[in-house]
Amino acid sequence: MYSPCMTTAWGYHRQGSCQAGFGTALTTGGNRLYVGAVGSFYWQGQVFYQDLLNQREALATGEGPQQDDMSYLGYSVATGEFSGDGEEDLAVGMPRGNNLTGQVVVFDHRLNILYNITGHQIGSYFGYSVTVLDANGDGLDDVAVGAPWYTDPAASTDFEEGSVSVYTQTQQRNFQLSGRLMGDRSRSHFGLSLASLGDLNRDGYGDLAVGAPYAGETARGGVYIFLGGPKGLAKTPSQVLLAEELTQVNIGTFGWSLAAGEDLDGNEYPDLAVGAYDSNKVAVFRTRPVVQVKSEISFNGRSGIIDLDQQGCSLQDGTNVPCVALQYCLTYSGHGVPKFLEVEVSLKLDRQAELSPRMFFLEKEKHSVSNSTIELRKSVKGCKSVYTYITSDPRDKLTPLEAEMHYRLPEGRPRVPREVLRAMLAPPATGEREATRTTIYIKNNCGEDNVCVPDLKTRVKTDFDEYVLGSRDNLVLMTGVSNEGEDSFQTKLHVRVPRGVTFSKFLVTSNTADDVTPICSALTREDDEEQVVCDVGNPLPSGKEIALQLVFQPNPEAIISARLTVLPFNVTATSTNEELHGTELDNHVMKELQVTVRSDIDIKGISWPDGAFDYNASRFGMGLLGEGERVTHDWQVGPEVTHVYDVTNQGPSDLPQAQIFLLWPTRTLGGDPLLYLLEEPDVSSEAVCHSVPDVNYLGLTVAEATYDHLITAPELAAQVGSSFLHVTEESAALHAKHRTRHGHRLRRSQRRRLEDELSCGPTNCTRVMCTVSPFRAKSNIIIRVRSRLWVDTIEKLGRSEVKITSRLVIAGMGMAEEDEAGPSWGDVEQLWAGTVTTLVRTGPEEHVRSLKWVVIVGSILAGLLLLALLSAILWALGFFKRKRPQDKSDSEPLNGNGFYSNGKS
Repeated sequence: MYSPCMTTAWGYHRQGSCQAGFGTALTTGGNRLYVGAVGSFYWQGQVFYQDLLNQREALATGEGPQQDDMSYLGYSVATGEFSGDGEEDLAVGMPRGNNLTGQVVVFDHRLNILYNITGHQIGSYFGYSVTVLDANGDGLDDVAVGAPWYTDPAASTDFEEGSVSVYTQTQQRNFQLSGRLMGDRSRSHFGLSLASLGDLNRDGYGDLAVGAPYAGETARGGVYIFLGGPKGLAKTPSQVLLAEELTQVNIGTFGWSLAAGEDLDGNEYPDLAVGAYDSNKVAVFRTRPVVQVKSEISFNGRSGIIDLDQQGCSLQDGTNVPCVALQYCLTYSGHGVPKFLEVEVSLKLDRQAELSPRMFFLEKEKHSVSNSTIELRKSVKGCKSVYTYITSDPRDKLTPLEAEMHYRLPEGRPRVPREVLRAMLAPPATGEREATRTTIYIKNNCGEDNVCVPDLKTRVKTDFDEYVLGSRDNLVLMTGVSNEGEDSFQTKLHVRVPRGVTFSKFLVTSNTADDVTPICSALTREDDEEQVVCDVGNPLPSGKEIALQLVFQPNPEAIISARLTVLPFNVTATSTNEELHGTELDNHVMKELQVTVRSDIDIKGISWPDGAFDYNASRFGMGLLGEGERVTHDWQVGPEVTHVYDVTNQGPSDLPQAQIFLLWPTRTLGGDPLLYLLEEPDVSSEAVCHSVPDVNYLGLTVAEATYDHLITAPELAAQVGSSFLHVTEESAALHAKHRTRHGHRLRRSQRRRLEDELSCGPTNCTRVMCTVSPFRAKSNIIIRVRSRLWVDTIEKLGRSEVKITSRLVIAGMGMAEEDEAGPSWGDVEQLWAGTVTTLVRTGPEEHVRSLKWVVIVGSILAGLLLLALLSAILWALGFFKRKRPQDKSDSEPLNGNGFYSNGKS
C-alpha cells in the first residue's frame, strides 16, 4: 500500500486531508507512479512521484501561494513525453486554478513545471479530465483536456454541454490549441472522462474516447469515438455508444469513467472499458478488425461509347437492344482480418435519372438496381461482369449513363450485439456502403472521336449604368449565349447575384435553337448569396444562340446594410464538355452597376418670436456684461429666443450616413455673450448628438420654456403660416457615377466646401454635431434650440437693429468598399445648408421714454414763454402801475389782539 500522506503533517494547512489517489498515472514501462492529492495545503493540491523499483526515489510538489487555495491540483493525471529528453513527463489537471477558469500544469518527470495550459471560462472545470495522445501522427504527444461544465456562450437554452480542448505539441515543445470538441446536449457533461484509444483503426494516428455520462435522449450517458488524422482529431465522432442502445443491460451514468489502449481479446486492436458508477457496472467493448476495401467498376464499351445502332442483345420478347457489359472488381486487406470474406454489392444504373432510367440489367429486364454477394480472398482481386442494355430510342441521348456500385461487409450471423464496436471500412470508418462510379456516353454527332468541343460566348447589356439607392424599379439584364463550336452539352448560364438583389423572372427574347427550351431558377449558395442558373441547351447546337432578359428586384435596405458601392453581376456560360484553351475567356462577363446615393434634403427653419424682435432693456438686468456672478436667473439675461429646424430627406435614397452640424452664435467676436444656450438642443430620436460644452455655463436657474408648444415643424407652420421660411440651400450632389479620374479632386472640393460652410462668420459660435445612420428617405428630424438674448451685449453694440443667425449644415457621407477592418464611411459626397435669423430691435417703450423727456422740456419752455408774453401785455396795459386806495386802518398801529405784537398781552 502506498500512502504518501500518512505523516505527522496533520491539519488542513498541510496534508491532513490530502485525498491521495484522486488522480493517478503510471509510465508506459510501469516503473514510475504519479499520484494526485487534491486536499493538501487547504486544497491547493499536490502531486507525488514514486519510483516503484527504488523506494528511496520519491518526490512531491510543495505548497503554493495563498491564491492557489482550493485549486485541486492532482484532480487528473496523465503521462507523456513533453521535454524531449526521452523520459515520460506528466500533465496534471487543476480544475479550480487560474481564478476558477481551470488549468493543466505540465511537469517533467522530476516535477519541474514546463508549461501551463489555462482555461477560459469560469466554472467550466477545465482540467477535470486529461489524457495524452498523438492525434496528428507527428510523433509528439498532444494533450486533450476535458471541461465537463463548459457552456457554449452562443447557446440560447442549453448549458453545461461540456467540451474537450485538444492542444498540439509543437517542435518547440509548447502547446497550441488545435481544436475543440463540443457536447451536443444540455447538461450531458461531455468530457467528464477521457481515454486515449491508441491507434484504433491502425491508420497511424491516435484516437480518442470521450465520456458524457448524461448524454442521449434518456440522459443515461454515452461515449463518443473521435479518430485522429493529419490535421488532428476529426470534428465529428466516427461512432457514438449510447447506454439506451445497449441490448444486454440497463445502465445509467454510462461514460463516467473510461479505460482504453489495451488489447483484451488478442486480436491486436485496442479495446475499451466504460464505467457507470450509478449502476455499479463496467461495460467492455471489443474492437473488430478494420477491413480496407478497394473497388473498381467500368463499362466494356469501345472508348466509353455505346452506339445505339449496334443492337447486339435481345430481350425476352425478342426485341433487339443496344447492350454493353459492366464489370466490377473488389479486393480487401487489413491487419487481423479473415482470409475469406463475403461482400454485399449493390449496382445502380443511370443513377442521375432515378425517376426514368434509360439503362437496365439484361438478366433483370426493366430493373436498374441489382443486389448480389461476392466471395473474396484476402489480397486477391475478385471480379464479376453483368450485361446492361439501353432502350432503343432514349429521349435523352446527351446525358452520360452512369453506373454506381455500393459495397459493405454483411453483419455477422448471429447478429453481433451493438455493444461491440462495429467493423469499420476505410475510408470512412463507419461501416456504411462505399460508392464507386463509372460513365459511358451515347454516340452523338461530334465526329469520329465522339468528343464535342464547343466555343461559347456570353454577352451582357443593360440600359443603365447605375442604381439609385432607394429606387425599387426592376433591374434588367439582357444576356445572350451563342455557340460557335461543336455541340455544347448541359449548357448553363450562371448569374451570381449581388447581395440586396433578388431574382424575379426571365423572358426569352431570341432563340435560334428550335429544340431548346430555356428555363431559369434561383439557387442559394453556401455563402447565402443568390445564383440564377439557366438551362440553355442539352445540347446547344453549333451556330445557335439564345438571348434572355433577366429581371431582378433590388432591396434598398439590404444594400445599405451590406454597404455596397457597386452591384456586381457575374455572368458565366458553362458546359459539361470542355472548350479549347483560350476560347473560354469570353464565357464570362461581369457587369457592375454603381450604387448612387441621390437624396434631396429639405431644410426649413423659424425663429421664435417670429419676424422683427423688439425688446425692452428696462425689463432686464443692466450692467451684467462681464459680471456673471450677479446673474442668478435666466430671465435676467434677456428675452427667450428659440430656433427650430425641420430637416426632411425627400429621397429617393436613404443617406447611409448623414452628419448634422448646428452653428450657434454663442458670443460676439469680442467674446461677449450673445445667444446664451439654456439647455442641450432638442433633437428627435433619429439622430445621435455629441454633448455641447457651452450649455448654461453660468449655472443659472432656468425657467420653464416659453414656447413649449413649438414641437414639430407642421405645427409651427400652422401657427406662423407663410412666415415659416423655406431656407434650403442644396449643393451639387457628387454621385458615384462621377467617380472618374477627377473624382479625388471633386471630393477634396467638397471637403473644402464643408469647411467653408462650418465657418462661424462674424460671431464666435458653438458647434453641435449629430449623426444619423441611416437617414431614411421620407423621414424628418426636428432640431430645437432654446436660448436667451443677452441684452447687455446688444446695448453695448449701440445699434437699433441687429440680425443674429444660426446655421444648419447637412453632410451626406458616401460608402467605402469593405476591407479587412470591415466596411467604412467614405468622403463627403453631398452638402446642404440652411439658416435661421433673429431680427433684434430696440423695443417701443424706449422710444416712448425718450419722447416723454422731450414733452416735459418742451412744456416747461412753452410755459415760460407764455408767462413772459402775459407779463409784457400786462405791463403795457399799466397793470403794474395802479395804486391801491388808502385804508384808514392801515395807518393805525396793531392792537394787542393781533397775531404778532410787541410781546405784551
